[in-house]
Amino acid sequence: MPATLESRRFGSVEVVEEATLLFAEGLPGFEELREFLLLSPPELAPVQFLVSLMVPDISFPVLPASLCLPGYAPQLGEADLDQLHLVAASEATLYAILTFHHEQEEVTANLRAPLAINIAARLGRQVTLADSTYSLRHPLCGVGEEARE
Repeated sequence: MPATLESRRFGSVEVVEEATLLFAEGLPGFEELREFLLLSPPELAPVQFLVSLMVPDISFPVLPASLCLPGYAPQLGEADLDQLHLVAASEATLYAILTFHHEQEEVTANLRAPLAINIAARLGRQVTLADSTYSLRHPLCGVGEEARE
């Protein structure tokens, strides 16, 4: 594992082992990328970034899912819990991957396929929920909305 990470977006970043995560199956569409750094730039809080250690220019903006939808508590399957070495879904830390839709001036969160993370074991998995009541594009806010009001 590199001691520093070099990316166009974040520059030179120290890799702290406690902030690294292993996604054994990668992420859908990025299965070959398995090791990530959960980066928390203070100026962008509460938004964080899941940055690939293998290809540092690939990163995903994420937000704790509870900030996207109050009361968000999806059920995780037994296979998901087993892979994360967890006993109950409540032990997982859930993040939603954000998408910035510049043309529609909106930000959405994927609540149907959250990132479930076992912080203590530093294991992660993107979970596809069987409960389809959660949206792939849960609206968070309009970019520049204040300027139009």
